[in-house]
Amino acid sequence: MIQRWFIRVFVLGLLMISSNGVKTQTAPQSGTLKLNITGLRNSKGKIGWMLYNSAENFPKEGKPPYKSGTIHLSKNTTVIEISNLPFGTYAVAILHDENDNGKMDKNFFGLPEEGFGFSNNPTIGMSAPKFSDCSFSFKASGYSVGIKAKYM
Repeated sequence: MIQRWFIRVFVLGLLMISSNGVKTQTAPQSGTLKLNITGLRNSKGKIGWMLYNSAENFPKEGKPPYKSGTIHLSKNTTVIEISNLPFGTYAVAILHDENDNGKMDKNFFGLPEEGFGFSNNPTIGMSAPKFSDCSFSFKASGYSVGIKAKYM
């Protein structure tokens, strides 16, 4: 009887010790994404960037991106860092807002007068590319995406 009691207490004590104080390390779940923007025709205005995490909103007017921001230009290339971004699948759209009016200016035919670009630098037709054409898998901090600005 005493032996059974002793064994139960001993096993219970081992279970408590193994569950307390033992910390497991988990891999980071977020990191910093770098956007390397090239091909800007000048350093006027600012770059607006929009980060999307689903095809549902990409890039549709009136539909908000997952994250967005602007950066004032000082040269014809720039690097934007997005910190604390959860790992996942994303697509990026940029606008070179040369006159700093907060919108994409279009000509008489509805074509953009300012520079724009997308992750994966897809071929641009008469409409915006699909999310699947621009999406990439962000799995590690410091991952870099190159985006070349295009002008019509």
